[in-house]
Order: sequence, then C-alpha cells, then structure tokens
Amino acid sequence: MSHTPQPQRPSPDTPHRAPVAATALAAASLLATLAACTSGPAPTAGDGTPPLSAAKAAPLQRCETLAQGFAHAGTRLESAAPVAAGTLKQGDRPLPAHCLVKGKLNERQGRDGRPYAIGFEMRLPVDWNGRFYYQGNGGLDGAVQPALGALGGGPLTGALMQGFAVLSSDAGHSGPQTPFSQAVSTGIPASLSAATMVFQWFMLEPAAANESGPRDGIAFAAVVRTFTPALRELLVSDILIRFCERIPYAFVVLWAIDHGGLTAQQFGWLVTIEMGTAMVCYIPVAHLAEKHGRGPFVLATFVFFTLFPLSLIWATDFKWLALAFVLRGLKEFGEPARKAMIIGEARPELRARTYGAYYLIRDCAVTGGSFLGAWLWSLGPRWNFTGAAVCGLSGTIWFGWFVCRRRSGD
Repeated sequence: MSHTPQPQRPSPDTPHRAPVAATALAAASLLATLAACTSGPAPTAGDGTPPLSAAKAAPLQRCETLAQGFAHAGTRLESAAPVAAGTLKQGDRPLPAHCLVKGKLNERQGRDGRPYAIGFEMRLPVDWNGRFYYQGNGGLDGAVQPALGALGGGPLTGALMQGFAVLSSDAGHSGPQTPFSQAVSTGIPASLSAATMVFQWFMLEPAAANESGPRDGIAFAAVVRTFTPALRELLVSDILIRFCERIPYAFVVLWAIDHGGLTAQQFGWLVTIEMGTAMVCYIPVAHLAEKHGRGPFVLATFVFFTLFPLSLIWATDFKWLALAFVLRGLKEFGEPARKAMIIGEARPELRARTYGAYYLIRDCAVTGGSFLGAWLWSLGPRWNFTGAAVCGLSGTIWFGWFVCRRRSGD
C-alpha cells in the first residue's frame, strides 16, 4: 500500500512570510512525489496533486528521474542528482546518502524588468524518516544555503543527518537584488571605519619641537627598531601563544554543545567560571610578579594557554568542560606581568608607542589564526585542538629558552 507524506510544520523561529508558505507547498508536492518513488503509484486528486495522508518512513529508490516525474503549477525542478554517503560532512560527521533537488518557484518578471523567483534546494535522504524540516536562513535570506537543517542547539545536529527531508530557500530574492541589504552590510562597517580614522586624526597632538624620539612618517619603523632582544623574543612567543588561543576560539561553543551535549545556559555557566577564575588571579598575581619577577608568571600563563585546547579533547561533559574553562581562566594568570614586561623593556620616552607597536604587530600576525582554525576544524575538532596546542607549546618553549634563560643569565 502506498503512503504519501504529511509535511511537518516549520520550526517556531522560522519567519512567517509568503515565500515560506509557497515553498512549503511546493515541498509538500515534492514529498508526495518522493513517496511515490518509494513504492507504488499514489491516488491523485482532481487537479493531479496527490492527496496527503499520514507520512511513513520509506527508502528512496529513484533520484535521477525525480525531476521528470514531478509536476506542480508554478514550480520547476532544475536538477535532481544523487549524493553518495560521506561526500559531504557536517563538521567532522559524514552526511548520509541523499538526493539533491534544486528548483525555482513562481518565476516572473518584476516591475524593474528583472527576473525573480523563489530559489530552493531540497535534500531527500535515501533512508527517509517520513518527516520534513524547513530550514530558515535568517535575516533577509537572499541565498540558498545548503539544506542541512541545523536543529537541537548546534550546526552539527542536522536534520538531514537524522533522516529528515530538508528544504532551504532564498525567500524570493538573491543578494544582488537587495541593494538595501548590501548598503547596510557594506556601508555601516565602512562608515564606522572612516569615523574611527577621523576620530584618531583629531586625537593626534602636534609633536613638540624639543620632543625626543621619532616624529616623522617613519615613526612606527623607528619605534620597532628600539625593541630590545628580550621584547622581540617575547613578541614571537606571544604570537605563537595567540595562535593557540585563536585557532579553537570560534569552535569551543560548537564542541561544548554538539559534542558535550550542553545547553546554551550551561555554556553561559562555563564562561562565568572562566571569568571568575580570571578575576581571582589578577590582583594577587600582579603583586607577586613585582616581588618575585615577571618571567615565571608569564611562562605559567603560556602553559595554561597550551593546556586549554588539550583539555578540550577529553572534555565531553559539563564536569570536564568546567575544569577546562578553569584552565582557560588561568590564562590571565600572568597577563599583568606580561604587559608590565612590555613596558619595562621599552625606552621611557617611547613606552606608549612601543606598547601600541607591539600589539599592532601581534594582532596583525594572528589574524590568520581564524582561517587556520577553520581549516583544521574541517579536518576534525581534535585536529583543531591539537594544532592549537602545538602552537602553544612552541610559544612556551620559545619564551622559556630565549626570554627566561636570557634574563636569568643577565
């Protein structure tokens, strides 16, 4: 006996708009065709649209011919192609075999003379669980995002991975057709950058005639040339340590929610634990560093930076993640000492400029850490964490050998 699917309602946070309703209607018809592909022919209504009854899970038997066998007013399927299991991954998890269907709905010409349509893609799993998920793409949409169906608290808990048929659409417009959104996305950042530059220009004070130190256009290079050997080695080690911090930075929340099973509220408690640990460290450590020397405290900080990504590899529940975030908070252990070391190594008349030049070089160098982290995450979370720990260990060894060793020998 043939069974045709009953589409599920969109998730509660999906925007309620006409394109959503129209695309969902086309999806219902497409799902009806999918069910027909799984067994025998289904009965049809007077207008040719299969009537919808309770959906039941069924395997997909035909994909390539799905576009030819589909007919629905105002909807055109552009392609239907099988995707083998493991061809795509969601995080480090292979996606199951599915049929990728792409099409357009309600194609028409707008008043401006340009063509418009609701673009969509739908991924139909071979082992369908009988359920449908409408993926909302947020904001103004404007692009057909891959129909993976993020649900349950994170992008690794996908509906497609759980056997849902998933639909994604651009809500009836593409990015180039939304000049207002383009103006917002590019104009606001550009305006803020220009305002910042103007603000900094007015803050600059004319150099005094008798001011010592660099005053002309090569001031930055001149300041960098005043860096002591110890400050240069501290900068190199600090760059490596910040790579250790930056590589996993954006992915820690994904690891906690998708692999540790935490809720958003529990992750908030982890951040509270981190901040509380950092605050406890600041005052007493700053006092002890002035009394016993800065080097050992900076070295200890770099060790904590290194231990955090390593601890994440084995942290798969709230208890162990809480311990990992204590280590993350302890990375502030020697931060006052490190900043004091920068000032202490600078020439008195150039302290502010030296501090600014140090941070400019460091932050520009570390910018690429986010891209490196994304690439390592695509290989797998443990690749990401291990790569971060290698950078941290390198920075720690560099500081211990070139800075602490030199200062103890002086």
